[in-house]
This record gives sequence, C-alpha cells and structure tokens, in this order.
Amino acid sequence: MALSSPYLAFVRIVELLRLVRHDNEELAVEVVMLRHEVDVLRRQVARPAWRPTDRALLAGLSRLLGR
Repeated sequence: MALSSPYLAFVRIVELLRLVRHDNEELAVEVVMLRHEVDVLRRQVARPAWRPTDRALLAGLSRLLGR
C-alpha cells in the first residue's frame, strides 16, 4: 500500500506530461483528473452494471482513440 500512492502519482504525472505535449494544457489536466476519478469510483464499486447502450457508446468512442 505504501508504494501504491507514489506509483499512482507518478503514473498521473506521466499521463499529464504526455497529454500536454499533444493538446491544450487545460484539457490535459481535466482528462487526468477524470481518469483519477474513475479509478477512485472503481475501487468503491465491485462490478458496474453495464447496459447495452453503455457498451455501444464506449465501443464507438474507443474507435476514435489511437492505441
């Protein structure tokens, strides 16, 4: 547990630096914040109940992202 917080902070900083290079700085900060919020919420919920529309939306949006 002691290493998880520094590691998480390091990962977020690397993500932020990567996004700042490509996009607007404010947008990059927002993306990193939202990713962290999702991680926090995932720790609180055992398994989300995905609806077919949720899956379709995420699948469609994932096609717009690069690897």
